[in-house]
Amino acid sequence: MLKWLWLSLLWLPVACATVDDVKSPIVNLVDMTMGRTGLLSQELILTLRIGNPNDFSIPLEGLALEIDVNGRKLADGLSDRMVTLPRLGFADVEILATASTLGLLREVIALGGTAKLDYGISGTVYVGTPFGRRAVPYDQTGTFSLLPKVRERTIPQRESTPRKFKSI
Repeated sequence: MLKWLWLSLLWLPVACATVDDVKSPIVNLVDMTMGRTGLLSQELILTLRIGNPNDFSIPLEGLALEIDVNGRKLADGLSDRMVTLPRLGFADVEILATASTLGLLREVIALGGTAKLDYGISGTVYVGTPFGRRAVPYDQTGTFSLLPKVRERTIPQRESTPRKFKSI
């Protein structure tokens, strides 16, 4: 019994070293819609596409985020949603964020006639491990288009067939 205890204690540093090797996830903003609105605060429903650059699946047990737009804090949010990120794959997660009404109005006025805005998402994902939960920070930037995507319609071309005329 004592022999097994010593062996398990020898493996503990190796197991902890692999926990520290978790690479930061890739977090992209996919969609943003308005939730409930109030006089002083607004709810934003954000859809995040979270990528796992690791060669093993990651049990995601929650996340915290702060979103900046054009260099100013817009909203922050929390999620306790449990999702398993596949190895070298992606998963979509919806998160509820809160923004101040004045901050949103300021950003709408600052947009003017622009069709795109620059954003930054930073925060922490909480990864479940056999030895407890580990916080892994992330920081991503990107551009969000405010215009709907226009799909090009292609009109199928008819094959031309020679017409046959009857002679009279």
